[in-house]
Amino acid sequence: MRGPWDDSEVANDGTRLDLGCIRVPNIANLEIHVDLDEETHRGVGMSLVLPMSIAAVQVFARAKDEEMWPVVQEGIKSGLAIQDVESHIVWTHFGLELRSTMPTVDAEGKAIVQPVRFIGIDGPRWFLRIVVSGAAAHEEASMNEMDTLLKDIVVVRGNSPLPNGERLEIVLPSDPHVTSDDSLMSFHIEL
Repeated sequence: MRGPWDDSEVANDGTRLDLGCIRVPNIANLEIHVDLDEETHRGVGMSLVLPMSIAAVQVFARAKDEEMWPVVQEGIKSGLAIQDVESHIVWTHFGLELRSTMPTVDAEGKAIVQPVRFIGIDGPRWFLRIVVSGAAAHEEASMNEMDTLLKDIVVVRGNSPLPNGERLEIVLPSDPHVTSDDSLMSFHIEL
């Protein structure tokens, strides 16, 4: 698998939106929602939204010699089992991916089930945790579109020493296309 990339592998040529610890490709129909910690107002996660699909992305620091995905994956799988939700492992271009069908509620309050993909990527001194839902969790064309986007992400870990598992900060751009809703503590970026 090639990508997501470490910033040491890809020059910052301005073709990606710079969000501090992560650079996201500028593609048509992409919306980015950045989630802020209520107390610190630091960016702690984001959702990449394509038509009918969402990928929730978080970036963490990790030790060079410790992979985080096997532990995180086992924790997710155990948590799902406690809720009587079945999951299975699939080998993909991202490595071992955990897939499940989660019970949820639709916009009208009706109980439904929704396919979900849990992806973990251990990079050099960083870890990406991604949860994909919507069409990109089960429809091939949407899955390919989302995976192409995810593979083109660049992670900027930096050189500061950080504890294993600490979230890396997502920094909002100062751009006129950025709108915010403080009540939701999220930002909406249209590219």
